[in-house]
Amino acid sequence: MKENLQFTALLDILSRQDLITEYSEDCKDITPSHITINSKDVVPGTFFVCKGASFKEDYLKSAIAQGAIVYLSQQKYDDVDIPYIIVNDIRKAMALAARWFFGNPGDNMTKVGITGTKGKTTVTFVMKDILDKYTDNRCSAFSTHEIDVGTKVFETTLTTPEPIELQTYFDMAVDEGCTHCIMEVSSQAMKMNRIYGEHYKVGVFTNIDYDHISPTEHASMEDYLGCKVSFLKQCDNVVLYSDTRYFETIYNEVRDKHVVVYGSKESVEKLMSRDDDFFERDTEFASIHNEDLTDHNSYFELIYGGENRAYNTNLIGDYNVENIVAAIISSLLIGIPNDQIRSSIRDVYVPGRLQVYHWKDRTFMIDYAHNYISMYRLYEMVKKTMKPKSITVVFGCGGERYKKRREDMGRLAEQYADKVVLTMEDPGFESCEEICKEIKQYITKPCYIIVDREQALTRALDEAQPGELVITTGKGIESTQRINGTFVQCHSDAQVIEHWLTEHPEE
Repeated sequence: MKENLQFTALLDILSRQDLITEYSEDCKDITPSHITINSKDVVPGTFFVCKGASFKEDYLKSAIAQGAIVYLSQQKYDDVDIPYIIVNDIRKAMALAARWFFGNPGDNMTKVGITGTKGKTTVTFVMKDILDKYTDNRCSAFSTHEIDVGTKVFETTLTTPEPIELQTYFDMAVDEGCTHCIMEVSSQAMKMNRIYGEHYKVGVFTNIDYDHISPTEHASMEDYLGCKVSFLKQCDNVVLYSDTRYFETIYNEVRDKHVVVYGSKESVEKLMSRDDDFFERDTEFASIHNEDLTDHNSYFELIYGGENRAYNTNLIGDYNVENIVAAIISSLLIGIPNDQIRSSIRDVYVPGRLQVYHWKDRTFMIDYAHNYISMYRLYEMVKKTMKPKSITVVFGCGGERYKKRREDMGRLAEQYADKVVLTMEDPGFESCEEICKEIKQYITKPCYIIVDREQALTRALDEAQPGELVITTGKGIESTQRINGTFVQCHSDAQVIEHWLTEHPEE
């Protein structure tokens, strides 16, 4: 909270967005000291936000009993006698109210947002590493698993936090001296208006696939794509992957921005050769040349801005080169010197993404891949660069998600793996065993169902033979399982492998 808050300022902000339908005159004299959506979190002086499809008037009455002095809602409650603001869109209003309450802290940092079906976390961590070195560790980062605000790191279950939580973290980051912020922006965050009112120096669009089309996420690809594109409209510069689905649709929506199109030499040159004046004159292109990819590093050249820039990184795989290029371009756009970028990406650590362990001629790998596009590219990469004698894969599929993912993952395992262990992977309200049985019907290779993920991975490690690669996918470093509406603590795949290695020394 910032000092000397004036409610008239918030009323003006909401009015300019045509959000207010009614308010009580006495709210103009209110000076709240706290803001929350949770009645259990209320203290005297609280600004209470009535949010959620299941919100009940009793929650508001409980908040008032504990000290709430004003409320924001889409509905007026006649039996409640405290000042109020009634709005026509509670999510947009909440986002703006949270910004106002904390003094718009995000505006005090240079922000880069990354959206896309795959690659968000890798781009975020690569940029975080570059900016930490450039700013002397004054870069905050919001990723799928954690929120880093400088000297403090918090676990999270949301890729992009809800507005009040988001502004709390922005405020902490600014107080910690952070000058930059790198964050993943999910389509759900846009659908729910969690970052409504924020402004970004750069927005990255990595790709889009059908992975999040389901009754609990996006009803259609149009909805999914629209949410992704709406984020880019809050950015000054757009970094757009050349081979993404719906490239033309996306570009047409952001052509008024400064756009940099990046991708493989072949893909970018094909786009540049168009003779229909499709691209705006200030659109730039960045193409990847002369890739030399091994099982322990990647060398590549990037033609961008009239220069041929050479880079070397410890991250492996052509798709990681693409993710790194997105981070490189974004870093250049916010003024990071190329020499600093080149130095920073040589040794980058992205937890839970292509995390590799070696033991007695066996290789164990952890990755977050959990849909067709990511698993296909992972299999192709290990086949070309690692050339294992055999592959065992340990995975499952999330419950209440895009159902075709189960067929896709099963067919890919049938094509690429020699042995499959199916296990738990955030089943939600579905039966884990039934999910695994759905996947198994597409697999004729040796295939086992072991619901307990730790036991499943341990069996794969125990049975690994010389020259074998054991891949466990879908969870990365996550240490929870989403089961029946709650998050249940468990050992992460990394913890299981590292514990197994301590019990099986090489000598």
